[in-house]
Amino acid sequence: MTAFECLADAQEVSPELAEKIIEEFKEKLGEANYDENLARAFGAVASDIRPSGRGKVVFEFLENALNYSEDLEIRRASVKVLSKTNLPQAADILFRYYEDINLVDARQALINMGDIAVSLLKGLAEKGSEIAMGDLVKIGTPYGREVLSDLLDHSDEKIQRLAALNLAEFRGLNN
Repeated sequence: MTAFECLADAQEVSPELAEKIIEEFKEKLGEANYDENLARAFGAVASDIRPSGRGKVVFEFLENALNYSEDLEIRRASVKVLSKTNLPQAADILFRYYEDINLVDARQALINMGDIAVSLLKGLAEKGSEIAMGDLVKIGTPYGREVLSDLLDHSDEKIQRLAALNLAEFRGLNN
C-alpha cells in the first residue's frame, strides 16, 4: 500500500516499477469499497493528471472501469475513488451518473466533493430539480447557498418556492 501511495509524490521511480505497482493495485480496485485507506491511495495517485504523471493512467483506468465494467462493485469502487481525487474532471464524470438508479453512489460522491459539484448541480436546480436543490443543502457551502439564493429571482414561481424551502432548511442546519 505504501508503495502505491508514494507513486503520487515520488519523482524518482523507474517506469517499470511504477507500472508494476499500478497494475498490481488495479486488481484491488473492488476492495476500495471497504478499505478507506486504499480508496484514498487510489485517489491520491489518480489526482496527479499531469501529461507525464502516473496518475493519468490510473485516472483513465478508473473512468473506463466506471463506464464499461459489468461488475457493479468495480463501478462503485471507481465512483468512490474518483470522488477522492477532488478533480473537476472526476466530478464531470460522476455527474453523468447523478440520476442513475443503478449507481446511487455517484450522487453521494458528488455531494462529498463539495463546491466542485455545486456548479454541476446548479443547472439542474435552475430547471427545478428538487433533488439537486436538496443536494446543494447537503453540500452546505456558501457557494451552494448562493446558488439557491439566486433561484429566489427565477422566472418560475415553483422554482422560487423550492429554492426558498431549501434555503430555509440550509439556514436550519447552520443554526
